[in-house]
Formats: sequence, C-alpha cells, structure tokens
Amino acid sequence: GNIETRRIKCLVLSAKGSTKNLVSKGGKTQNISFDAGTYTMSNRPLSHLVNSLNIARDIKLQVIDETGFSGQADISLSGSTELSNLRKDLKAYGLDLQEAERDVEVFILRDNPAANIK
Repeated sequence: GNIETRRIKCLVLSAKGSTKNLVSKGGKTQNISFDAGTYTMSNRPLSHLVNSLNIARDIKLQVIDETGFSGQADISLSGSTELSNLRKDLKAYGLDLQEAERDVEVFILRDNPAANIK
C-alpha cells in the first residue's frame, strides 16, 4: 500500500460571516463528544471539533477544515449529527458545513500481484 492523492467527496467546514461568537472566552479546556447527546467544546482549537465530527458514527464523509480560524474556540451544539441540524447549529458561530470534492491524501491498499503467481 501507499499514500496517494485522490479527489474524494467530503464535508468542508468553512467560515461564513463573522466568527466572533467562536472565539474562546478562555478558562478550563473541555471537550464532550457527540456520543454524549450534546457537543460542547471549550477553549480548544477547531481541530477538536473536526476530529469529533470525523469519528461520529453517523457522519460517513471525511470532514475537512477550511475555516482559516487558528485561535481557541468555544462551541456548544445540539449533538445532532444530521447535516441539516449541524449546519443550523454551526451558523450561530459563523461556520458552515457543505458537501464538496477535495484532493485528499489517502492510503491505498492493493493486492500484491507477485503473491498471486504460482
């Protein structure tokens, strides 16, 4: 196997408008996953949200961060992983989640042709 760049369908997290509600107020770091029925993140980078979305059972596409936001964030979402509900929750923070295609590095595993020779 090897790593190759492939164009895949994914979900792109992007900034749409003001992200002032996203900026952390500081304090203790916290991350509660979608499995808990809600999602709360305090004083963490957006990569924590992206990671949580990528491991959520109901989200089948890879989530990619294209927000350009590099600070610490506070986010509280309903906990629903249905795309329409996520988009509604994220809108309050100036974010959106849209299906798109992107070039992404993926691991490709192939049969070894030499192993099939008898």
